[in-house]
Amino acid sequence: MIFKVIFSGLLIFSVVLLQAQNAVNVIPCQRIHPQLDFMRMSIKPDSNAAFHLFIDQAMDFAAETDEHNIFAENDRNYHQSSSNVYYMWDFGDGTVEVGPFVSHSYQTPGHFIVSMNIVDNNNCSSDTLRFSVLTIAPPQVSFNFSDFYCISDTLFISIGSDTANNISIVPQEQTGQDVFLYKDTTLFIPDGPSCSTLSVNVPFLVNTGNPATIVGPDAIRSVCVNMEHSFAGDLSFQLTCPDSITVVLDSYDNSGSSNLGIANTTDGTPTCDSAANPPGTGWLYCWSDYYNHQGIMNNLDAGTNPIPPTDTINNTGYIYPENSLVGFASGGCHLDGIWTLTITDSWVYDNGYLFGIQMSLKNNSTDTAAVLTDTIITGPGIVQLPGGQWAITGIPAGTFQYHLVLHDSLGNNYSYPFPVTFTANDFATEIHGNGTTDVSMIESYNTDYHQGADYLWTVTNGNVVNGQGTDSIQVLWQNSGTGLIQVAETIGNCTDFDSLYVSIVGLNELNANDYLSVSPNPVENTLCIDALQTISDIEIFDISGQSTGIHIGNVLPGSKTYVPVSNLSPGIYFIRGFNKGSRKEIIFMKQ
Repeated sequence: MIFKVIFSGLLIFSVVLLQAQNAVNVIPCQRIHPQLDFMRMSIKPDSNAAFHLFIDQAMDFAAETDEHNIFAENDRNYHQSSSNVYYMWDFGDGTVEVGPFVSHSYQTPGHFIVSMNIVDNNNCSSDTLRFSVLTIAPPQVSFNFSDFYCISDTLFISIGSDTANNISIVPQEQTGQDVFLYKDTTLFIPDGPSCSTLSVNVPFLVNTGNPATIVGPDAIRSVCVNMEHSFAGDLSFQLTCPDSITVVLDSYDNSGSSNLGIANTTDGTPTCDSAANPPGTGWLYCWSDYYNHQGIMNNLDAGTNPIPPTDTINNTGYIYPENSLVGFASGGCHLDGIWTLTITDSWVYDNGYLFGIQMSLKNNSTDTAAVLTDTIITGPGIVQLPGGQWAITGIPAGTFQYHLVLHDSLGNNYSYPFPVTFTANDFATEIHGNGTTDVSMIESYNTDYHQGADYLWTVTNGNVVNGQGTDSIQVLWQNSGTGLIQVAETIGNCTDFDSLYVSIVGLNELNANDYLSVSPNPVENTLCIDALQTISDIEIFDISGQSTGIHIGNVLPGSKTYVPVSNLSPGIYFIRGFNKGSRKEIIFMKQ
């Protein structure tokens, strides 16, 4: 029988190659220790000795060829040389290669167990070296650039996770997929009572490399047969795990005339001879506790003829097992080992064929998705800005190719090309307004109005409080230091930019006076007011001039007054009082 392995997730099924000796060659084998040559590997392993790469990314694999390292018993019985041995690679995805240095790429995301062994000139095989390769789908990247940009512009490239940015980067979720084991066969199921045996036992090997027992109620998603048989009611099905725990999928009910698949309903002569009874067309039937089902087979075999097949793509048409598949987990079954499907025909006149057995296994992967660590853009006029952003400047008219290069925490990198077109359009956007202001002040700024233009303003150390989207705005400056106003003016597919730096006088400079001081500033919980002169009727107001309800009264020179302000919302506030009939104010910020 031939085992087909369909890789859709992290588990794989492989043949274990043990230290072997050619049965014909009487010279005893010498032990061979296969090793990797990490210096020649194009990708280095992580701390768990696993290799990470994107799908479609080629990886160079290298075996150790130093005879002192791999031939521990060389010349004991014969001479071994790395020049006349075979290096056998199995990449876990159905691909094999021969040679000490090979290259391979994977087409699907998942966890693959790569095995390598060496066969020497005495036809002796090494132990099998195994290691993990984890492949992930690269991030989903989309580009959102206008048809053209002005050559006088500096194109600031925004990068984020949504499509409002010029470049949208969304890491693909690395969800585990179910794993399928399929045993391919063409097995005649003779008419039980008319032949020498009622039952057919079909063993198949599961070898995931995991020695643990089955855990969880849905560890086995489904068990399937591809078969045809007339009168499904003649049959019973049961599955036995490597630990001899048996689950009845369908019992014999001596009833039901519905067929499985497109059955050959004519019994040939002799009845028990497969040559006289050619096969019909098999359909797939799957038992599952996990997916929605159409009922148990003992009910279905008296219904629609043939019984509708299972659709494993849309997950419909499953059959509910007579005994739950949970029995394998509760019975302490191991996944790895020999499983046996038993099909019993308990009634005369009908036969059929089994074409395959399929098991769907839950993926229990705990792989960690890669985290992007670096984003690089290459191309003409590209400039990296603080904060990980990029800009293109000083480009003549034309279309130019750029590349987005991503690096992740697992050492992978991926390149995405994208074009940008520049045109000789320039409408001289310029910001007008005050370049010096005070904290808490509201200032007006504008740019020359152009018909059909859209305006987008951004402010650092302040907020746009009015006019966003127009050619004129008002800005509330909130933090001391240097503020920045930027405007993007867009007409059609062409955008012009301008920036204006604003010097903002801070609280300390603004509060310099000879009558009051406050500390700390900014404040979180308690404000200390230090009177330098006699101040009366002291009260705290918010930035709009509304009283906060905090009345302090009079303070004398040299005295300190402590005022709790923890209940105030974060923002700018005024302390207002009077000295000799003159109103005095000082500003503080509540964090």
